[in-house]
Amino acid sequence: MMNNQGYIWVSTVDPFVMLFASIIVLLLTFLPSFIAYSRNHPNRLAILILNFLLGWTGVGWIILLIWAFNSSVIIHRQVVNK
Repeated sequence: MMNNQGYIWVSTVDPFVMLFASIIVLLLTFLPSFIAYSRNHPNRLAILILNFLLGWTGVGWIILLIWAFNSSVIIHRQVVNK
């Protein structure tokens, strides 16, 4: 990129810093999928696919994060009368 004096601007960002930042961004982007798989969510594959397609949007990521924490498994308890 050239500035107004004709000099070429060179980035001084360390490549390892860029790699580290990219890995952190990827981990945060797929956080809903990691949570769904760690919680053995019944819709974990759907969360992964939608996370791949919509995870880059803020609203889609928040909805997927809520869905990953919200399990639809219902526990039935049986009451025994003595």
